[in-house]
Amino acid sequence: MNQKTPVVILFLFVNLFAFAQNDLLKLGAEISFSSEKYVLTRSGKPYNNYYIQEYIRASENIQNFTKSIVVMAIIDTTTTDQLLALKMKELDKMKEKGTKLDYKPFINEEEGRMIEYSIHDEISFQWTIQRFEVQKTKTNKDVGFVFSYVERKKITPEQPLEKIKSSVDEKMIGYVNEVGAITLPKVIIED
Repeated sequence: MNQKTPVVILFLFVNLFAFAQNDLLKLGAEISFSSEKYVLTRSGKPYNNYYIQEYIRASENIQNFTKSIVVMAIIDTTTTDQLLALKMKELDKMKEKGTKLDYKPFINEEEGRMIEYSIHDEISFQWTIQRFEVQKTKTNKDVGFVFSYVERKKITPEQPLEKIKSSVDEKMIGYVNEVGAITLPKVIIED
């Protein structure tokens, strides 16, 4: 990853969301996960077939939040295997370009397809669990639904990378089980 890549990614992220708070997926202004409330902070439709919404913990602010829920809906996605394969391909490409990351897919017939991954550099660590599901629109189109739980941490002398990774390893299975067990909300897309 070259020096400009993070800036370009941040610029695209900010522009794609344009900081809109419209509930494009009709999920509500607030959702709950792991006994915590998350409020809608951004919502966007960067492409005709792609919607994305971000929720942060109600107790945090957009400038320095540590936990979030990101929900994506991709119209005309046919299977959860397809969604998982696309995510693994994306992560593999990032790894080839030098991004420090690890991932592990989970395939369970009852809970569907999931992936857990972490990305880090010298100053920050991000850990994500994603669950994939296929839903239907009102007109019976397939919609790939991606529910993501995300944690971010700053790497410091008091909180070195290895300590953060150890903490994540300790709680990973619990969170994977929790994400796998929740009933995912139904998206409502006007198509």
